[in-house]
Amino acid sequence: MSLVQSLSFTSGHVYFVGDLHGQYSLLLKAMRNVRFNPDNGDVLISVGDLVDRGPESLEVLSLLEKDWFYAVKGNHEDMLLKGIEAIEGKGSLTDLWNWRDFNGGDWFKENTDDANQVLRLLPKIKHLPIAIEIQTEIGCIGVVHASVPENNWLNTELLQDTATQKFVMWSRKNGLEARKQAYVTKKLGFKKSLLGLPETDSANAYNHHVTGIDAVVVGHTIMPNDEPAILGNTLYLDVGCAKGAAPVLYRADKLLENLA
Repeated sequence: MSLVQSLSFTSGHVYFVGDLHGQYSLLLKAMRNVRFNPDNGDVLISVGDLVDRGPESLEVLSLLEKDWFYAVKGNHEDMLLKGIEAIEGKGSLTDLWNWRDFNGGDWFKENTDDANQVLRLLPKIKHLPIAIEIQTEIGCIGVVHASVPENNWLNTELLQDTATQKFVMWSRKNGLEARKQAYVTKKLGFKKSLLGLPETDSANAYNHHVTGIDAVVVGHTIMPNDEPAILGNTLYLDVGCAKGAAPVLYRADKLLENLA
């Protein structure tokens, strides 16, 4: 597994999408709405949590076979891998119960055609990176599932540490603060563009500024009103697919332009 995947593209648009949680049909609709076209070089980069809770987890996982689709590993992929290890007698039954009974993994039924398809895709799931870096003409954007430790961008050496990997996939430290600030901003009626920086105090924005990179995209924690939120140079892109909301596709160039 490559812990950090570096990408660059010479044509088309780079789009980011938040936690999908099995909402394949809603994703296709969102792609049509922005006229996503891989034939023109468009690519889609996911913050992870491809599976669970929604109705089409296998279909979303199948996107890993597309050359225009990229993803980091989310905590739900982590749970899937541990759950399947338990089924195979290699892991803890507690991990299996946690995934299936409490986190939406009950769609996986062993000894079925769908399960066999998941097992076929298992090498791709196991080898998902923990972080992605996308170099564009106007800046570098990093992608992780949940949060960046100490707001300092990551490298392969740091991610060798399993505790760091767990933080990156599971922590809600910054996400909960972003959700609170986004809610207060809307509640008080400040005007902001979907692509703009929320009205907030500079100290709060500083807390969400990740050094060592131009912008960061994360998911994991659902933002208010099913809309993305930006604090500092971090885009929070979980808009609630886990509860049936439509995903939002967010262009890389628009993100960097609005942070300039």
